[in-house]
Amino acid sequence: MTCPFLYKTMEKKSISLLGFMGAGKTTVGSLLAREFGIPFVDLDQMISSCAGKPIPDIFREDGEEYFRELESRLLGAELNKGAVVLSTGGGVVEWERNRALISEKSIGIYLEAQWETLVSRVGTGEGRPLAKDPDEMKQRFDARQKLYKQAEMTVQTDGLTPDQVVKTILCLLETIEGE
Repeated sequence: MTCPFLYKTMEKKSISLLGFMGAGKTTVGSLLAREFGIPFVDLDQMISSCAGKPIPDIFREDGEEYFRELESRLLGAELNKGAVVLSTGGGVVEWERNRALISEKSIGIYLEAQWETLVSRVGTGEGRPLAKDPDEMKQRFDARQKLYKQAEMTVQTDGLTPDQVVKTILCLLETIEGE
């Protein structure tokens, strides 16, 4: 299902995908960008490229605060460039200024999945510094739920393929455009 007419009429031209690690933001984002014919940006990949090292090294060598500052700066830069589908990092919602920017400059879509689903998708957490401690990971998951739910849309992804998630998003966008 393609809705090119829909995208041309949307007031906010960018889409920011939100959710915990393992929610499918990168996979769904690349498919959604292809559907709209606009660029796809993975914010975590951009951070890693900008810092010149993998995210686990950033956390270990520079700390989470440095990572969050860089994340926030790059988020603003990307959302001010023009139409893009943006896969955000799971913790981007922790800072109020990020949530405000996402709300102002894009349609925020929370890709929601149950804890058990996320754990099965993340596996050993290779390349994910916050996945190394399961208790801390669960605490962050619980704490972020209310922040994710501030997004304009929520799409439950449990049991859906990435293509089905994209179709659901397209239908939801069509619904809000028709209002």
